[in-house]
Amino acid sequence: MSSDAGYLRDGAATAYYNIFSGYEDELAWAAAWLYIATEDKGYLTSAKTHEAKANQDYDWALCWEDVHLGAQMLLLQATGEDTYRQKLEANLDFWTTGHDGKKITYTPKGLAWLDSWGSLRYATTEAFLAMGYVDSGLCGDAKAKTYTKFAEAQVNYALGSSGRSFVVGFGENAPKNPHHRTAQGSYCDNMNEPQAARHTLYGALVGGPNSSDGYTDVVSDYTSNEVACDYNAGFVGALAKMYGKYHGKTLKDFGAVEPVPDDELTVEACVNVSGQDFIEIRAYVYNRSAWPARNAEDLELRYFVDLSEVYAAGGSVADVVVSTNYMEAGDASSLQVWDGEKYIFYMPVSFAGADIRPGSQSSYKKEIQVRIRSNKGAWDNTNDPSFGCLTGNNGSQTVKADTFALYEKGRLVFGKAPKEGSSKLPEGTPDITPAPTGTPGDPQPTQPTQTPQNPVQNGELKAEENGWLVENAQPNVQSSGGTITMNYTITNNTGKDVNLEDLKLLLRFTKDCDTSMAFWCDYAAAYDNNGYYQTLEGVSGTFENAKGADADTLCKVSCGSGRLPSGATVTMQMRIARSDWGDMNLTNDYFTQDVRHVEIQLGGKKVFGK
Repeated sequence: MSSDAGYLRDGAATAYYNIFSGYEDELAWAAAWLYIATEDKGYLTSAKTHEAKANQDYDWALCWEDVHLGAQMLLLQATGEDTYRQKLEANLDFWTTGHDGKKITYTPKGLAWLDSWGSLRYATTEAFLAMGYVDSGLCGDAKAKTYTKFAEAQVNYALGSSGRSFVVGFGENAPKNPHHRTAQGSYCDNMNEPQAARHTLYGALVGGPNSSDGYTDVVSDYTSNEVACDYNAGFVGALAKMYGKYHGKTLKDFGAVEPVPDDELTVEACVNVSGQDFIEIRAYVYNRSAWPARNAEDLELRYFVDLSEVYAAGGSVADVVVSTNYMEAGDASSLQVWDGEKYIFYMPVSFAGADIRPGSQSSYKKEIQVRIRSNKGAWDNTNDPSFGCLTGNNGSQTVKADTFALYEKGRLVFGKAPKEGSSKLPEGTPDITPAPTGTPGDPQPTQPTQTPQNPVQNGELKAEENGWLVENAQPNVQSSGGTITMNYTITNNTGKDVNLEDLKLLLRFTKDCDTSMAFWCDYAAAYDNNGYYQTLEGVSGTFENAKGADADTLCKVSCGSGRLPSGATVTMQMRIARSDWGDMNLTNDYFTQDVRHVEIQLGGKKVFGK
């Protein structure tokens, strides 16, 4: 037909998705369906022409990539010509009794097994083709019996005749962790987190077992546990035939409507450092929503404190200063009264306008570090309502902050808040006007409020050298603070695979103290060109003395184990801090000033940086 020329000339068949069987089968398939719909003989002629040019392999299957068997089925029904019958039966014989010395492999438990990737989609779609041919009335009785037995056996295998079902949410020992981002409820762009699916993808046919009936129900095994439209397409057609023949029972209230859990929006926290007149809190606000996945709107985190000891010492809320050390998002404000009669106040952190969504490592959680200090010297954490979950915490590990309160659009969605009382304090107490946020106060030094401009990072954030592309995704914006926070992505564009054991990062900085240093890797993963992630274990950092401008200390980071293929990327989120959690000058650290100041070594040889 006239449209075919444009289809081929403009590259529509090949430029978008290159396939191994060519495009003639798709053109034949489409033209045959158009002939059935319109009875236009031109489409029938076009279908026959393209079918003759299409791949003629009989030892494969009707599938997304090769539909010539479907076109032959339609042409047989439209013309009755024996050439199409012979081609179709050659294929179905290959799948059943054998043809021309070739026969499909059968697993010990009876699956007709063609290929490792999505083995069941081939078998069930061939079952659909066989049933269609038998139902057409063009198949002889003997072959009809053989093909029917084959088709029903393959459908029954998928439904559980082998001892386990391969249909999510149906039958005995059904798959629970299909390779499907939404069913998993993934929030951080990592297929291994969470490990167990949060939704049940009812009715989805997974890829299936290996040639020995072996199967593992894990989300990362996309060869066996992937689901797809083409997997279910032929399977549903075969099921329709089975239902028409044997009937069945409609399942009611089988669980498709899921209860929404209460842990979609959560908070974890720890004590960064504390003293006799202050506490500094590190907290993470998480959005793991999946019912449905959504942006969190107008979040506000509240930390409740009891200032009775401050007022007993002759001070007031005006003497309590809120300052920030590090804010990945959000704005901390001065204390607000909650129950004046009991001297209960709260520190609000507003995340209005912040992009907190279950989409990636950087978007599903946001870190804040906030310090609350009393200028009068009086401070007692133990009576603060929100401190309960942090009791005994020294900053080494965050805990579920269920004594904090997280609100969305004014509604409490996580944690708990004390009973709200009057905004009036007992008669005779000092003025309750809060101190301005970030006021340094006297005599103790405080952390500066985060500034919108970057006083430190004046160099490049992204650079490439010798095939290594390095990007600093979290430049330093603080003049001082207790932590050097890093987020680097490193892409291997060298054209060669490398061992991660041979890859080292050398980070030179000034530690501004005589105490030892500590290193943490909060997250590390490698992902390939297809976006598949593998979490890296064993990322570690060691420290040694160094010399040079803005560098008296070297942190040598080992990148774990495994292979980093050409074109793949490593992402690492790391922190360096003093072991005593004291402050550091963050303006004099060599490696934070320019991404080219990060040195990368491969097998002991420098390949990036200076």
